[in-house]
Amino acid sequence: FQSLATMLAVFASSGWIEDEEFGRLYLRAKTALAGTETYLIVLDENLEQLLDTRTTYGASLGQTPDPMTARRALESGQTVISPIFRDRLSHTASFNMARPTSGDGRARVLILTRSTKSLTNVIDPSVLPSGWNYGVFDNEGQLALRATEQPQAAPPQSCTNGVMQAGHQSADATEFVVVQRLIGAPWSVCVWATYDTLQAPVSAGWRTFSVAALLVIVASLIAAALIGRIIVAGTARAARVGRLLEQGNTIGEHTSNIAEIDDVLQ
Repeated sequence: FQSLATMLAVFASSGWIEDEEFGRLYLRAKTALAGTETYLIVLDENLEQLLDTRTTYGASLGQTPDPMTARRALESGQTVISPIFRDRLSHTASFNMARPTSGDGRARVLILTRSTKSLTNVIDPSVLPSGWNYGVFDNEGQLALRATEQPQAAPPQSCTNGVMQAGHQSADATEFVVVQRLIGAPWSVCVWATYDTLQAPVSAGWRTFSVAALLVIVASLIAAALIGRIIVAGTARAARVGRLLEQGNTIGEHTSNIAEIDDVLQ
């Protein structure tokens, strides 16, 4: 959107609109926008198309298929971003950014149009972990772009109910949804995941911790049993030596694996 706004500003300040050099504007815009999947349209004050870089210059084009956005731009005097509409020339879901200007005292509207298909290279789906989904929505809540592991599944209703800054629990309490408005545009981005997906890393962490704790406990019990056997054996040896001495027997040298018991044996 910021890139489109910059390009519109450049075309609007070229001076070709005021001088009605539409042929020159057409050639420069067609060259400048080549390969960007973006096209320039110029409307007159009656919203009739004066040029469209998708067609040959001078062709009869008729009125714009998105008159609402053009009127909003003229009435507000500001750059306006349209909701998604079906373009009759490309036959695809598209959106416009419109900027009003004037030439020889008459109003003009400059429009940059793009298909929503061109948005697929804006966001890399691999950024999201498995089980996470996102969608881009226009100012009317229409879906412009999404990446989801279930292409046929509808996005949560919460995605289109307004802009939220924090997590929101869906109505059926099965999904966690976050919506954020785009900077400088009335569109928004929605990211969602099931609570099972959210809890999976935590559950995996607890499982790992539980297994590790169990191993530590088992190792501690084994070590305690071994040490206990050593202590019991050394103590029993000391007791046996004591009884033999009490009976007047001659005792050879005895040792254990415990220094304190060895002192007693000596």
